[in-house]
Amino acid sequence: MIHGPPLVALFMDMDTNMGNILFNLGHIEEAIDCHTKCLRLADTAFEYCPLDHEFRMSFPLSMSARFGNSMVGGIPDFSGGRFANRPQSSGSSQKVFDDPNYPTPPPDRRIQLSFLHLTIILAQARSLTHLAVCFQALGLDDVALQCNSQALEIVNFYRKYCVVGNGEAPPTTPNTNTPTSTPPINNNNNNTSDPSLDKLETDSIVSSSSVKRKISELSREQRWERQQAQLKTTKAFIKESIDPLQGVILGNLANSFYAKGRLPAALDHAGQALAVFKSLDHRLACAHALSTIHALKLEMARALKGLHWMRQMETQAVGQAEVTECTRYWGPSRMTNINKDPNNIEPDNFADASLGAVWAAPGLKGLKECFLTFKEKDDLLGMLYAMVNMATGHLLNGQPYIALFLLGSLLTEETASGLSLSTSQTAVESGQPKIPEVLRIHVHFTLCQTVFLLLRMQDPQVQQLLPQAIYVSHFDIIFCSAEPINALLPALDVVLDDFMDIDMLAMAFIGSIQELERKRRDICSSVQYAVLMLWYVGESGFFGQSYSVHRSNTVNSVGSQDSGSGNHNNSNNNNNNNSGNAPPAPQTKTTIGNNEAGFQHVFGIGVGIDFFTQQGFLIRAMTGKSDWVTASSSVTFDKGGFNSAIHFFTQGLQRLETTVKDVLQLLRAGTGDDGNENIEGLIAHLHECTMALKNMPPLCPQQVGTNLLRQPVMRFTAAIQSSPFLVPMLYAVSADLMAYGAYQMTALQNMGSVAGEAFVADLLSALKIPQTPTPAKIHKDLLEAAFDGYRGYLGMCDFCLKEALADTDRYGEFVFISKTGGVVESGGETSYVGGLTKVGRDLTLDAITEMRSTARSNLLHKHVFPCVHYYL
Repeated sequence: MIHGPPLVALFMDMDTNMGNILFNLGHIEEAIDCHTKCLRLADTAFEYCPLDHEFRMSFPLSMSARFGNSMVGGIPDFSGGRFANRPQSSGSSQKVFDDPNYPTPPPDRRIQLSFLHLTIILAQARSLTHLAVCFQALGLDDVALQCNSQALEIVNFYRKYCVVGNGEAPPTTPNTNTPTSTPPINNNNNNTSDPSLDKLETDSIVSSSSVKRKISELSREQRWERQQAQLKTTKAFIKESIDPLQGVILGNLANSFYAKGRLPAALDHAGQALAVFKSLDHRLACAHALSTIHALKLEMARALKGLHWMRQMETQAVGQAEVTECTRYWGPSRMTNINKDPNNIEPDNFADASLGAVWAAPGLKGLKECFLTFKEKDDLLGMLYAMVNMATGHLLNGQPYIALFLLGSLLTEETASGLSLSTSQTAVESGQPKIPEVLRIHVHFTLCQTVFLLLRMQDPQVQQLLPQAIYVSHFDIIFCSAEPINALLPALDVVLDDFMDIDMLAMAFIGSIQELERKRRDICSSVQYAVLMLWYVGESGFFGQSYSVHRSNTVNSVGSQDSGSGNHNNSNNNNNNNSGNAPPAPQTKTTIGNNEAGFQHVFGIGVGIDFFTQQGFLIRAMTGKSDWVTASSSVTFDKGGFNSAIHFFTQGLQRLETTVKDVLQLLRAGTGDDGNENIEGLIAHLHECTMALKNMPPLCPQQVGTNLLRQPVMRFTAAIQSSPFLVPMLYAVSADLMAYGAYQMTALQNMGSVAGEAFVADLLSALKIPQTPTPAKIHKDLLEAAFDGYRGYLGMCDFCLKEALADTDRYGEFVFISKTGGVVESGGETSYVGGLTKVGRDLTLDAITEMRSTARSNLLHKHVFPCVHYYL
């Protein structure tokens, strides 16, 4: 009969396994319930069997400690408060961050953990990262980041200070039940055993008094043998149980940091995950970590494309010189055997595609290698993720047909054993395969982008868009037709006769986002969510259910209605103690919450627009861009003349205006600033906010020592920094519209027709460009703001980023160097070895500078990001 600690472990494992099963079946709400039960059971067990007070961790932990470097960068102390996030010098005995809930035992002390304590600690960390995966799938990015970071703190601390076993027979290690719902991505900062364990004396181990009495009766040789046995058992336990879980948590953290717009932090954690899984010789887990790194390389390529376009537009003179440059981006895409420029027999790949290729090509190559590993290992979900990411990469390089082919193959692509979505149990029982719930929105979003790019090819000289045979290389040809995509639509729960109808496809996507919002509201009003937030995130972590409700009303295809705002913090005072190893005293928790509540936005918590909602706004903006492309088509002029063109211009502008208004309304939530109500038009609204982007960290060297540097970043600026997939794009589109309008006016005025003059007048009226400052200055400000939006994303100050972009031939020489010296380059193998034995809280500013300088010395003449000013 099972009883005692094994029974507790069994119940926690059952909850975890059931939660994983439910998540994989798409029942996210039920999965959250199971993982929360496991977490509550672990908390209750710690109440009855608490740890020694020196090793007792309370929650929530300080946000300054967890996010000071990863989320903020160059922002220094907060008026000398206790939560100052500037690292101390190496000569200081003070911890990097003052966190009263974080245990600080003497460095030479360790704690001997029983089977029950080991089981509870692993269950706590495991449940938190599982919950983070569930919340990430719902778009609750802040909560996911909080849960993952707390889980990592638990694992890091007890990995460093735990001693396992009694020096006799090694205990049975608890089952870690690492998450199978998402690919592990990150690894641990500590991929080797702590060297201090080798010098550990028996007297420095905290254990029960009865155990100490028995030890005192042993001879010196027996005590030495016992210590060596404990050391061996501890190292084995760390390698078998803690390291795999830690790697998974770090991998999930990479996803969380990416969703919050922190590319350096995402690369850092993904690189650490790779190092951990390499040390464990776990090939499949290594493939997942590499897959994440290569997908992030595609994001770097996207950023470089956008930045180059902005710099090109900015440096050109306003007038015909600028128009000539910009028309390369306005014209239809041209591909071999599809659509050709009459003046150029070769296809025009555009500068933006070729410049992004220096990072996109290695990323695509790496994703394909990971795809083959997933195929061999029968990892269907990993294989599907790789395919969708590859489709995104080919869109980045202006190859929509290859992207369409990959999307059309999602249902039929098989693993080595013949497993596919078409042959799954769901498909057999229902007769209809389904895209996994965690991947459905991603696939739909990529399909919308693919169709938009295909429709840009519409021109009288274009051959039939589908079907098409496309030369991938000199030896490979793919055949693209509509049938596979038509079969994909039901798998996405989309009812549509023609997938090339971009408006209907976009409306279906926005409907999916609205459905996700409804799920979020239900989750945020549940008891499980309230308990989790209250004890593990803190009251300040409640960024407001009303924020989620308000946000749902703004992600629609026709505009938004103000549903009211205001904080709706859940203030349920649960008297049950469930805050980890032991519940913190109420006054401690309140103090932490009050002290951090005033500036939690500095760390990106409670501000910004979540990842999925940003995608919804991007699709809304895409429909407006599609109308402008249609308006400029010669087909439109041939069918309806100037009146038809005016209709599409006006409709597209209205869609863009409502999108911008709704975005700014969300970004300003909680700031007390509703903007200037007397201005109209998307260009005027966006231009009003350009100063907020200039103050985004990291700040350039010229600002060091100014009052700006001594003040926390404003809430509105922090919200913009946490929405990097949307804000720079909106600014770039607004600048593009101004230049496009100038082009249209120039072209039509040259016609000398009355109709052309009327069209120009209507266009000027529709754009609603402010009279002051000059249009040229407004255009420059918009481009500069879009540029600043990428600064926060890459972690580079204005000075360093502009210097790096000065030479387009060196875009491939950007290199990421983490604070511990890990390196990720566009090509070649990722190097993540040096400095990984350091724990984040142990790092000082001097240590960070030394490790990064060492890595940088081997990479002379490279453009390093984050830049040298990021960790000021």
